[in-house]
Amino acid sequence: MKRVLRRTQKERHRYSSCNCYRDEPPVYLAARIGHVGIMKILLVHGIDPNTRNWAFKTPLMIAARYGQTAIVTLLLNTGIISLNAHDDRQQCALSLAAQHGHTEVVKTLLAHPQINPDPCSKYLHRHGLQNRGYREGSPLIHAIQGRHVEIVRLLLDKGVDPRIGDEDNTSALSLAAADGNLEIVRILLDKGAAFDAWGLLDKRPLFEAAEERHVEVVRLLFERGAADPYLEDDEGQTPLEVAKECGHTAVVDYFDGRI
Repeated sequence: MKRVLRRTQKERHRYSSCNCYRDEPPVYLAARIGHVGIMKILLVHGIDPNTRNWAFKTPLMIAARYGQTAIVTLLLNTGIISLNAHDDRQQCALSLAAQHGHTEVVKTLLAHPQINPDPCSKYLHRHGLQNRGYREGSPLIHAIQGRHVEIVRLLLDKGVDPRIGDEDNTSALSLAAADGNLEIVRILLDKGAAFDAWGLLDKRPLFEAAEERHVEVVRLLFERGAADPYLEDDEGQTPLEVAKECGHTAVVDYFDGRI
């Protein structure tokens, strides 16, 4: 065991160029750098796979964050892992993998029978079923914000509610529309996302797309029947008026051709 710890100490110096990991315990270092051999030995010698670090993260969360699929698989195979545990920011292993675009880790976690792919579904908020609550660590919201199209698809195929919102109660569709990610908008619409759900600062997806100059998203929303050009926001403006105010000629021209 002492030999393993000495080896881990060498790995610490090799993989860390700053002081933030200087006092990192071996189990977290092994999870972060993907050292399967050391992790196996630590587990054999009784290390608790659900131990927490200063940020309340488990080795599984750390491995998921850094895309270490082999470590994730090894920890899951212990049979005693706290799969859906959350850290001090309400992020679980699936959230961290989705946030950082680690598709293989997401696939591995989703394949586990005890995974909860939609930890936010039970949190009802002020917009009812159109925006079924939030949690800062929502895997779907993280995947949308990171523009990880395949992970968004995987989560939705697993049954995650496409109507969910983020910590500001901005709907998933509004986030994707504001970002101009046409493929994610299309996937969310295919899965039944609420196109009339409010977004950031009480704006709906069409307003978000019009304001951010995403004419292709505006076109898609119209094609899907998910856009009301006469809808007014809380300031009494329509999407067309918002586009004109922002000087987005292409969006204005498209609206003029549709209205």
